[in-house]
Amino acid sequence: MSSSEIKSKGEPQSMAAQTEIDSAEPTSVRLLTARTPAAIAVIQLQGPLCQELISQFWKPASGSRQVVINTIRYGTWIPSGANSFSSESVQATEDIVLCWTKENCVEIHCHGGPIAANRIISDVVSRGAIEHNGKTTKIEIDFKSIAKRWTEDAWEDLPKAATELTTAILLEQATGLLERAMTSIYEKIAGKDFGNAYCALNDLESRALYGTHLLDGWRVAIVGPPNAGKSSFLNRVLGFKRAIVHHQPGTTRDVLRERTTLQGWPIELIDTAGLRETDCRVESEGVRRAMDVLGESDLILLLVEPDEGLVVLHHQIIERYKSKLIVVVTKSDLFKTENQLATIQSQLEPSLPVVSISSAMNVGMEELSKAIINRLIPHQVSMGQAVPFRQEHVQTIREWKESVLNSTAPL
Repeated sequence: MSSSEIKSKGEPQSMAAQTEIDSAEPTSVRLLTARTPAAIAVIQLQGPLCQELISQFWKPASGSRQVVINTIRYGTWIPSGANSFSSESVQATEDIVLCWTKENCVEIHCHGGPIAANRIISDVVSRGAIEHNGKTTKIEIDFKSIAKRWTEDAWEDLPKAATELTTAILLEQATGLLERAMTSIYEKIAGKDFGNAYCALNDLESRALYGTHLLDGWRVAIVGPPNAGKSSFLNRVLGFKRAIVHHQPGTTRDVLRERTTLQGWPIELIDTAGLRETDCRVESEGVRRAMDVLGESDLILLLVEPDEGLVVLHHQIIERYKSKLIVVVTKSDLFKTENQLATIQSQLEPSLPVVSISSAMNVGMEELSKAIINRLIPHQVSMGQAVPFRQEHVQTIREWKESVLNSTAPL
């Protein structure tokens, strides 16, 4: 039923009809005035069930229930509700002044004592409204516009997705999955279910760890001493000869960047100059740039040549970047003894991932690919999950988490 039909017939929509129109938005009730005794208390009721709830409890003095915006209406609040306007309920009634400020928003003015206001709030809460405690106003104001904007963001980013997997994830957000998840969280906050709201926000933030990389991908640096097999590895992953492979140390003197995909995820591989002390100014500049790359990378593949083994440089990088590092032992086809790999592993912390590969023989590449994705995305990824995908989404979620924490203690 349209708003024009409501006004012309003077009858509010049924609860079922309004719920069908906008079942996602909660109907809220809040006390706008202080809870201390006063001459008048003002209560605001807002949401899709607003007219239905008013019809159950309010008996207008004029007899007309027509919704007229910004017009003062007099009447009686009858707590028995559901059209029980009988003589038996007179003792429980409350004279009120009612004013619609919007089609689905009304202010109720009643006696300023706490009994009258609490009774009215209790009546509408018993029929489906959610009482606000006054501490989540910013979330309430921002919620609908933000949730809808995130859906629009997904449609905007969707054409930029480079893989089938990232396209599928963004398409789910564009068709409302993220917006529905935010609606569910908002309902928990409005209903004072702060513990579950905080957990749900935490889950969303954890998915942003990969959601914010859906378009630009992750930066994966390939580092190690000269002749550790960095360029051969890069060429093998890309499927073409992007980097020059030569036995002479110092062949790679600049940072090479190439985009590819691993298991459906976008990756930027960064090949760096061999790290060593050198008097060559050009090569030294390449080493300096290689070291700069480590800090900006999401993951470091630290290559170890089996005959040379771990050197001081390896241990320095491991000490500083072990939280985002995989040790890659190269040239497994040239192992001289069966225990070369075990010897290298014995010198590392057990928790540090180690993968052995041969770029020349294409051995161990699939295992390394899985190790890379597991390191970048430690959380389970499956379709049907709401995923924030922009940094501003993450910032908003963190603000809401802080708001939830300030709303109750302990959670």
